[in-house]
Amino acid sequence: MYYGGLRITECLELGLKDVDLKKDILTVRKGKGNKIRQVPINKTLHNILIDYISNVRPDVISDRLFSSKKTGKLSDSYFRSLFNIALNKLNWDIKVTPHTLRHSFASGLVKKDVNLVKIQRLLGHSNINTTSIYAHTRIDDLIDAVTALEDES
Repeated sequence: MYYGGLRITECLELGLKDVDLKKDILTVRKGKGNKIRQVPINKTLHNILIDYISNVRPDVISDRLFSSKKTGKLSDSYFRSLFNIALNKLNWDIKVTPHTLRHSFASGLVKKDVNLVKIQRLLGHSNINTTSIYAHTRIDDLIDAVTALEDES
C-alpha cells in the first residue's frame, strides 16, 4: 500500500494478472468510482512482490494477489486485524491506519518535489484539489525558501 499509494480496497482487489513484474506496472482495476489506473512498480516494491509471491503467498487456487487458504481472498476487516497485530509488535506510540500508508506515499512524493499532477494520477484522484491536501508545507521548507533569497544579495 505504501509503495503504490493504494487504498485498502484497491490493494485487496488486486489480482495476480494485475501485477506485471516484467513491465513493473500494477493495474488497479477497482479504484474509487470503478476507475482503472496503472501505477509503476519501483525496485523496492518489485522485490517485495517477488518475495511475497514466491515465499509468503499461500498455496491456494485464487486469482487474487492477497488471499487466504480458507476463502481465496482477504476481507477488509481481516486485513485490518493483521495490520493492527503488526503495529502492536512494533510498539509505536503513534496512530497508524492502512490509509496512513497511502497518505505517507503522497506526502513522500511531495517532499521529493514530484509534480502534484503526477501524484494526482498515481493516487487516482479526479480532482487536483483532493491531491493538494498532501501538499502541506513544513516550517523547515519555508525557512529554506526564505533563506534562498539571502543567497541572491
